[in-house]
Amino acid sequence: MSELESNKNKKYWGSIHELRDSTYTEKYEDGDLEYLKDVREVISKEKTGRRDFLKMLGFSVGAATVAAACKRPIRKSIPYQTTQDGLIPGIPNYYASSYIANGDFNSVKVKCREGRPILIEGLSSGYSRGDVHLRALGSLINLYDHARIKSPKIGGKDVSWEKLDTSVIANLKKADSEGKEVVLLTGTEISPSVIKAYKVLQEAYPNIQNIQYDPISYSGILDAHKELFGNRAIREIYFDKADLIVSVGADFLGSWISPTRFSTEYVSRRKVSKEDTNMNRHIQIESVPSLAGSNADLRIPVMPSEEHLALVQIYNYIAEKLGKETTSVSFNDSRIASVAEELFACQGNSVLVSGSNDKDAQILVILINTMLGNYGNTISNSVTYNLKKGDDSAVHDMLIRMEKGEISGIIMDDSNPFYNLGNSFEKAFLKLDFSVSLSSRFNETSRRCTYVAPDNHWLESWGDAMPTTNYLASCQPCIAPLFDTRQRLESVLRWSGMSMKAYDFIRKVWFSDYFQQQSIYPTTGSFWDSIIHDGGLELQSVDVESHTVKNSHINSAKRLAETNTSKMEVRFYEKPQIGDGHYCDNPWMQELADPITRISWDNYIVANPKWVEENNLLDNFKARTYQKVMLKTNDGVVTLPIVALPGTPYGSFGVCFGYGRKHTLHSDYERGSSIYHLTNRVGNSMKFTDEVNEIKWVEDGYKVAIIQQHHGLTHKTLGSDDESMFVTEQTRQVVKETTLAEYKEDPWSGNTIAGQRRDKWLKHHLTSLYGETAWDDDKPFEYYYGGAHAKKQGDGHHWGLAIDLNACTGCGACVVACHAENNVPVVGQEEVHRGHEMNWVRIDKYHTGDEDNPDVVFQLMMCQHCDNAPCENVCPVAATNHSSEGLNQMTYNRCIGTRYCANNCPYKVRRFNWFDYQGADSFSDREGFWGLDNDFDGARSHEGGQLGMHDPLRRMVLNPDVTVRSRGVIEKCSLCVQRIQLAKLEAKIEKRGLDDETIRTACQTACGADAIVFGDTNNQQSEVFKKWSDERAFGVIEEIHTLPSVQYLTKVRNKTKKS
Repeated sequence: MSELESNKNKKYWGSIHELRDSTYTEKYEDGDLEYLKDVREVISKEKTGRRDFLKMLGFSVGAATVAAACKRPIRKSIPYQTTQDGLIPGIPNYYASSYIANGDFNSVKVKCREGRPILIEGLSSGYSRGDVHLRALGSLINLYDHARIKSPKIGGKDVSWEKLDTSVIANLKKADSEGKEVVLLTGTEISPSVIKAYKVLQEAYPNIQNIQYDPISYSGILDAHKELFGNRAIREIYFDKADLIVSVGADFLGSWISPTRFSTEYVSRRKVSKEDTNMNRHIQIESVPSLAGSNADLRIPVMPSEEHLALVQIYNYIAEKLGKETTSVSFNDSRIASVAEELFACQGNSVLVSGSNDKDAQILVILINTMLGNYGNTISNSVTYNLKKGDDSAVHDMLIRMEKGEISGIIMDDSNPFYNLGNSFEKAFLKLDFSVSLSSRFNETSRRCTYVAPDNHWLESWGDAMPTTNYLASCQPCIAPLFDTRQRLESVLRWSGMSMKAYDFIRKVWFSDYFQQQSIYPTTGSFWDSIIHDGGLELQSVDVESHTVKNSHINSAKRLAETNTSKMEVRFYEKPQIGDGHYCDNPWMQELADPITRISWDNYIVANPKWVEENNLLDNFKARTYQKVMLKTNDGVVTLPIVALPGTPYGSFGVCFGYGRKHTLHSDYERGSSIYHLTNRVGNSMKFTDEVNEIKWVEDGYKVAIIQQHHGLTHKTLGSDDESMFVTEQTRQVVKETTLAEYKEDPWSGNTIAGQRRDKWLKHHLTSLYGETAWDDDKPFEYYYGGAHAKKQGDGHHWGLAIDLNACTGCGACVVACHAENNVPVVGQEEVHRGHEMNWVRIDKYHTGDEDNPDVVFQLMMCQHCDNAPCENVCPVAATNHSSEGLNQMTYNRCIGTRYCANNCPYKVRRFNWFDYQGADSFSDREGFWGLDNDFDGARSHEGGQLGMHDPLRRMVLNPDVTVRSRGVIEKCSLCVQRIQLAKLEAKIEKRGLDDETIRTACQTACGADAIVFGDTNNQQSEVFKKWSDERAFGVIEEIHTLPSVQYLTKVRNKTKKS
């Protein structure tokens, strides 16, 4: 046995309760669904008599008869009079574009059907390298949303654009003539054309000042770069060039600066093979578990204040080694000393990043990277990000001037200062003469503004973006504006006295400012056409700046060394899907469970499990109810449920931004509490940590929609056999992992079943009774894997997936992409709490090791399309069957909802429609059957503002290639069979063979990390066949002979003996 712990003796657990209680699974099976107990009593053998049975039978038969006799309403379709160029009904069109919002950027490919955008996919040739941001996916459903402002407004009443423009211009001229200031308050703006339009507005009205702010501030790192480099911009980081990554509190895979680009770069160095074992090493020092920390090879939990002290210790070690000045610090952690030693040994090929918003901390990070020689290698000497440019100091000064009455009016983009700047802004706002909102949606701020000039959705707009100083990206409209809205750029130009369309203005800016910064395209026409088609272009000309650091800045280290620590501290952090709160009213983002806590539809306080238990604040895992507590700091209080989260240091707490919104269209969007009032923006930068003065119990019984134990796989074995291939104390290896050192010695390391190498165990134990009676060690184990099915599986196509656990970061983009592509319904907080979530794809999170600092493994789980599927032979009406190409199929109109298949599925991936979520039911409320209460989300949910898909506007997002399921029907992953069929049709039209690599499932299109590979497992040239043939490949609980068509690659960790 190696010095590092082997898979054989590892115990994986999903929650604290499962870790501490060996009988947890049995208790949970009944306890988590207490509301079903009454149902069980009714249908049990002891309580149900012949009379009750006949009643139920009579109703079922009667209901079926009525349903069969009901005439469905006639829905007429209108043919095109003039067909759009390139539009063929039934065939999707794809457009390269860019998602640009609130400092977020994502180069994407938009899938459209008959002029409707229905899915956001990754653009492999774009800046994001094929990865899709969660919020970019979520923004799609915002296009078809009643929360959008549908026309210009003055005082809350609809008006014409002409009247609004006249009034706004009059107010601007009046303020200019009186010499009073007008503030143009925006989020970080990365569009060069919009920035140019702002300058045109300022030229027309010199009294206008543009102030940018980020609701979740980056002022600390920006000010540090300004002081040391003379330019207030963050240098571009190249994670794919780093052999060693050390992150101190920066969740660069989830939310920090540019997570999509960072993820693809990071994962490119995490993939290993026998031929290439050049894997990077990742160390995360953090106070609250994050996505980056969960993927790290070594995670070091510390208190929030100790993140700064850790930076000082690292600085001192490296400075002392290089003969530079150091500072005294009382903090000394042997774990941090080891990290500093590794960094020093990896000079020029490492990178250190920090998520702190403290200027001194970021100065120290720059000094350390400079001493290590990382600039010019893993960090750019010249290219900078445009993604974060907010200035907390400027916002602070603005609020003071507003209070004094020195500012006459304010113009705001899609930002929401009433929510994220809080009472200080609301109080100062009352002193203004006029206010203009350019928001596209109703929010706390747009509802309070005198004038509202609603912006187009980004999918309705022409636009551009420069995420970095050397990359120009395009944004093109994929649908005509649905409402009487106008692009923000055009509104600004109109108020400047320039009547120019956005399309023309953007072309003018590109040709005058950027055409000369490239040499690929000889004419402006080809330059424009190519960038619009490709989605972007890397510019060749960029101003090179000196990277010489000014002065020694030892005072920054001295100030950080004086950081005070406390017994209880809180860290405020950003959740990837909700962000700063802009997506708090987005159903897809709310329904997606947080990758770390596995909780949806809420925010909460995370804490150390031992601390929670000692203070009698543990949750009731049977009822899934949590205790609410009041957390008090010097700046205020917040009352939220407290959640025990493994990996959180004792005495450390975490709360995320983005919740507690008001004035939304559904009560579920308003759950939780805002924490912006705790961050104290007074001063130069917003703080992300604080001392906790008190935590006080408030109430219990708060329902939390946590899905960590929903549909969980049991880890129990099948028992022992005569040859002792299983031992009773051993658990099933649902996930498998090894270390890089062990993998180099043996590519099969970690990939075992019952202590034996996987191929040997399968060859000897899964041979069918109807196959050969003896095995030949010279034959590959795939020859025996299928048993009696082997020959049939080898004929024609056999579709399957390969999922690399090393490449999957657990971000959840695949889950949302599946939602959009396959019309998966949103069920809301109450139904998720009851265990009724409908996700076809889920990401299981497993822990192993010490609960104070466990290792984490994320595993993508969907229907495994087993070739020996337990679900198929229990269906009484053959609604689920197996295709000749290896797909486990569902015939929805045959399903009668017995749910036998769901009960018999060992992977727990089948979902039951408890309600008519999407208006497909024969007894639907929208068809006139009011009073039957079959509709989801209350009676007449089709009236808008609800979570269901009954509303005609919201239904525009539905994919016409996928059946919308009705109530009482089971559904599950289909491996995007509609995409397979489309590829077959295209191959037939083009008279060629079917190329399986042209077929990409929806989940695959959202994963820039290429963790998911789809293809024909019978094609030996295909990528999926190569993955299946890898020594790391395994099937989940394949020892029960389900013959899954999804294979996983063993996770490899780059651990040292010390770690």
